[in-house]
Amino acid sequence: MFKSLYMLMIYSFVTLFSPFAHSTTERPLTFCVEVTEFPPFNYFVRENNIKTDILAGYDIDILKRVFEGVPYQVVSLPWRRCLMSLTTGAVDAAMSASMNEQRQRDYISSEPYYYLTPGYFYLAKAADTSSEIASGAALQALGSVCGLGGHNYAQFGLTKGSDVIRMVNYRQLAEMLKAGRCRYYLDRLELLPAAIAILGESFMPPLHKGRITGAPSEPFFMLISPKSSRRSWLQIHFNDKIAELRSQGQLAKILEYHQRKLTPDSH
Repeated sequence: MFKSLYMLMIYSFVTLFSPFAHSTTERPLTFCVEVTEFPPFNYFVRENNIKTDILAGYDIDILKRVFEGVPYQVVSLPWRRCLMSLTTGAVDAAMSASMNEQRQRDYISSEPYYYLTPGYFYLAKAADTSSEIASGAALQALGSVCGLGGHNYAQFGLTKGSDVIRMVNYRQLAEMLKAGRCRYYLDRLELLPAAIAILGESFMPPLHKGRITGAPSEPFFMLISPKSSRRSWLQIHFNDKIAELRSQGQLAKILEYHQRKLTPDSH
């Protein structure tokens, strides 16, 4: 009898202090991704070239592995609303976030779980453009530089206090490039080929790419809401699982799978 009572006390202690002790009453964890898509990291599956509401990508597969057995949901939101939802606590964490000073103050960050290469794209007919440049500021000195609204260019070496000409989406960007309103487009070099594959090749003019040599590979993080009741556990659990997947070589395999799936001819 005493042994049974002792085991019951141990069980009660573990249940009480488990981060999901009240899983029957607490809502599932909620993660947000960008509704305009961020391939190959998160995007909507296409069936017969028609966009569905099914999410896929590196982030989606990472969440499946890291939070196996844990109730969670993934929602797609405009990026600014996604970040605002972290501030209010409506969302527990946001995937695929770059870092800047404001985000360091406002949110809790995971360890980096992938890295991208800062660079730029330009019309193929602009043969006089260098394939390497030291910084975003040096690029701005050569002509108009565009980017996408909501994207963070803090790591691209722009002049402090300056910004790029912001486009609503890739299609508007393509029109601005064709019209000569944008001479350069700042982006991580790994992203545009996947975006063109998702949206269709016909909308974007032929582009060449260049590397910003003064900008190191850029880390991307999961940002955690400081108002999430599970913020500490989320950070520790995610970091531990990512370290485990990295040591097993799984992170690279998952990313390569989605890159090949979207852009098979580039590998």
